[in-house]
Amino acid sequence: MSVRLSIRPRALPLSTAIPSDYEYLKTPGPPSKYRVTIRHPGYQPDEDVLCSMHAWDHGVGGLHHGFAHTACGILADNRFDGYLSRSRNGSEGDPVTDIPFDGVLPAGDYWYYVRDSCARTLLYP
Repeated sequence: MSVRLSIRPRALPLSTAIPSDYEYLKTPGPPSKYRVTIRHPGYQPDEDVLCSMHAWDHGVGGLHHGFAHTACGILADNRFDGYLSRSRNGSEGDPVTDIPFDGVLPAGDYWYYVRDSCARTLLYP
């Protein structure tokens, strides 16, 4: 019995030009303004960064809201009942409600709050 092996033709990258809004991606290091930084409201301001992600989902700097929320939920010990806030307001941040879950968060700082008061003060590992 003989086996015939076929190799597909090589794949080539798309030759279409990159949209002008995304030209910055061609530079060796995009500016730092293209980042979303997630912070924990229970830590001191200079020690509260949970994660910082590239914000390349929009030409002016932005990250998919659902993606950011999922990353936060994982970091908060699989607590997906939380929400993102644009400010640290004590034990309760104002939830981001003007951007849908499938929308794009503008680059910048956000705080991840979980729904119960016990977990907000918990400094997750």
